[in-house]
Amino acid sequence: MGYELPGGLGVRLAQPEGEVFVFVGDGTYMLQPTELITAAQENLKITVIVPENHGFQSIHNLQNARAGHSFGNEFRYRDGNTNRLEGEFVAIDFAKNAESMGAKAWKVSTPDQVKQALREARQETGPCFIVADVEPRRYCPWSGVWWDVAAAEASEDPLTQKLRAEYVEQRDELQRLYY
Repeated sequence: MGYELPGGLGVRLAQPEGEVFVFVGDGTYMLQPTELITAAQENLKITVIVPENHGFQSIHNLQNARAGHSFGNEFRYRDGNTNRLEGEFVAIDFAKNAESMGAKAWKVSTPDQVKQALREARQETGPCFIVADVEPRRYCPWSGVWWDVAAAEASEDPLTQKLRAEYVEQRDELQRLYY
């Protein structure tokens, strides 16, 4: 995480012609947004596409699968009753953020708007930034690939204990090491 914008700049430097697209989640974008300034000051044409799903949703999904509880992977306000990060989503204006660093920005919410923004971005000569509204918890379908991330081995939480037992069973069935 955090490689996407610098990686896109490297591609642009190595390939001066054609389009360079960087697709990066909103959480990962927040790790290194200032590379847009580098793109602007060097007049490097890249088009950054950010699906706005309010945080690190792929890690959030993994966290729930392995720990059974959510913590800190979504951009949420603290709930006044529980004092947990379970309140409303924090309203981050990614388009204005990108504009403030020198990019031309679009905020889109339909497939037709995405297509139009991409057409317009192709006409630009500097960095472009497209923010697309997406469903916050629409996860990818099961890939059939097992990711070895363990649930806590020592926990008093019954849900975490159950998830640990499932992890051990999956590990024994699915883990294959070939060297």
